[in-house]
Amino acid sequence: MENMKQIVEAISDLFISVRYKYIMQLPDGDYTFYNKYKKKSHKSLADWQIKLHLQHESTYGIFSYKENSKFISFDVDFPEKDTAKQAVYALYEVLQNLRIPKELIYTSNSGNKGYHVDIYFSNPIDYKSMKKLYDVVIDKTQELLGRNIKRKIELRPQHNKGMKLPLGINHKNKNKKTNICWYVDVYNNFMPIESYDYILAIKKLNSNLITDLLSNIEESNEEKNSKNNSAKRDKDKEDNKDTDNDKEKDKTNEDSNFHDIDLSNETFATCRKLYEEGMKQKGTRNASLCKLAVYRNSLGIEKNICEEELFEWMKRQDPALYSTPLSTCRKEIERIVKSAYNNNIRLSGGVKQVEISKSEMLSLYQYDKKLRAVIFSLMVHSKRFSAEDNNFYMSYEQLKKSTGLSPKSLMNHVAILEKNNVIKVTRSPTIFDGVAPRNYPNTYQVLLNKLSIPNDIIKEMTFENVSDYRKQYFNLLTSMFTIEEIGDINNMLAKATNSNE
Repeated sequence: MENMKQIVEAISDLFISVRYKYIMQLPDGDYTFYNKYKKKSHKSLADWQIKLHLQHESTYGIFSYKENSKFISFDVDFPEKDTAKQAVYALYEVLQNLRIPKELIYTSNSGNKGYHVDIYFSNPIDYKSMKKLYDVVIDKTQELLGRNIKRKIELRPQHNKGMKLPLGINHKNKNKKTNICWYVDVYNNFMPIESYDYILAIKKLNSNLITDLLSNIEESNEEKNSKNNSAKRDKDKEDNKDTDNDKEKDKTNEDSNFHDIDLSNETFATCRKLYEEGMKQKGTRNASLCKLAVYRNSLGIEKNICEEELFEWMKRQDPALYSTPLSTCRKEIERIVKSAYNNNIRLSGGVKQVEISKSEMLSLYQYDKKLRAVIFSLMVHSKRFSAEDNNFYMSYEQLKKSTGLSPKSLMNHVAILEKNNVIKVTRSPTIFDGVAPRNYPNTYQVLLNKLSIPNDIIKEMTFENVSDYRKQYFNLLTSMFTIEEIGDINNMLAKATNSNE
């Protein structure tokens, strides 16, 4: 084997931090544990042993320090090979959504039915941070796969659990064609990369990126907890203001606002028309305000903004169509909005059952990986809520829930998609009312360049809320495309693009 010295050095650099203890796999598949501090006859792991490992004469595994590690590995172990591949695809999806480039994610065959998905660090990171990263990735991967996988995807390395080094033999598998732990090309149907030199080209991830990533996650969780606590305090404060009689009176007033209002035939399109065009006849003021309060609540607009918005709408109406003073209208708007929001009255939520085709899913791959989640969310939302002109509202809060991305990233992605004519955006004007500048949700139109493919597949999917979008994305991908097709997705895309030209 050429470059043996360099390959041994690469394995040492990427994997080995602890040498005083290690494991060796026996021909029957069992392991022997070595620790020179527990047995005098045991020696530290030496480079000549790594050489034997590469020559397939012995198989060795390593441990990490208790305090830190040079790399993280997701040890994927499922009974079925295809299930393991699906889990690896899900891990890649999650890791890339966390802004870890796929070029810095490396996967090797375990030599049996599993895989090791590795990320190597420029400097060792502390074990606590590595565990946090693992937990975040596993939680998000479970969301995609829709099942508990913690016992099927384990964290490695650990100070008390050994991990086989790559490029050796797994003696549990007696099939000489499949028992070598080669690195694999995940996006070429997990084709083994039968080259020892491949390890020489591996690149490390800047450890600071992991630190920043975990810091952002912690800040996001703290912000979320702060908002929840603040909301609870505000609610408690609001409740304590009223006596029991006042509360009962308020509840009666709230319920009466919607008692005679029929919302069964109202859609986002009809409410949008009412909002834009206003009242058309007398005696419809109360019903119109109730419908609009429900409409704006359904769009995810904050309660206080909705109140201001409805009052501005009321001031724009023809005075000939109502006789109630605006000061009284203001108080009624406050009651109506309070009722709609406290009781969480919403429109039906748009169409819940939508059809999505395999060709539409393939079409997403025309665009940069980081943009696909936003395009998919807008595409699904369009199918659920668009009016006859194919326009629809979607707030950044809804996009955040449907993609898991930060507002800053979303604004950047929307700008890129708009510039490349993937979507059309009609922005609401910024409103300055002496409190703080604000915007209402944008209006979008999806201009996806839809490809045509032979034997297209159409699936009817159920979306109860926007949080379902990212969950169903991966389900659609894995149910419409075979493992082989996912691995060969770029060739599929090229063929579809050429046939559509």
